[in-house]
Amino acid sequence: MLPTDQTMSKQKLERLLREEFLPLTDQLFRFACSLVNNDEQTAEDLVQETWTKVIRSYESYQEGTNAKAWLFTILRNLFINQYRRKKRRGYEVELSDITVSENVDLSKPNDKTLHVDMDDDFFNRTFGDEITVAFESLSAEYQQIIALADLQEFKYDEIAEMLDLPIGTVRSRLFRARNALKKALKDYGDKHGYRDNR
Repeated sequence: MLPTDQTMSKQKLERLLREEFLPLTDQLFRFACSLVNNDEQTAEDLVQETWTKVIRSYESYQEGTNAKAWLFTILRNLFINQYRRKKRRGYEVELSDITVSENVDLSKPNDKTLHVDMDDDFFNRTFGDEITVAFESLSAEYQQIIALADLQEFKYDEIAEMLDLPIGTVRSRLFRARNALKKALKDYGDKHGYRDNR
């Protein structure tokens, strides 16, 4: 009895996952962390959504091509779509992250003593050291290009393919992004005795 198309398709997916996709899980997670400012829970969710998308669309993957670039492109596109949705909705805060001072009379709408605090964990997730703050001060396109080139060590042609840009644009954008990061870190470097030897 010949295998059905469905059986062959399932075998192809299992082989791709085992041989090409799953070995890249750690790198995928690190890339997700770089996109979401090291919020590990959000990064895990993003990677999980990426695997769901991979399983749904693995037929579009051309075997023998760059699996890493294909996966990172899916993750990046999911991140961009989430970012756009959040931007339309506005910033959301969990109610459990907010405490209201006991001296507030909530029945008085104009009570000037209203004081809202975010818990420490919220601040730890939002603000990091000087390097993280400097990185976060960059535009999204600069953060993305630095994450791909310097943190994930993709080659220019791979980045060009993922971002659908000419290689020259990738090089110039990366040059500008690195300079912007260098400028943002200048005070930190001066304070800690680092010098620019270029």
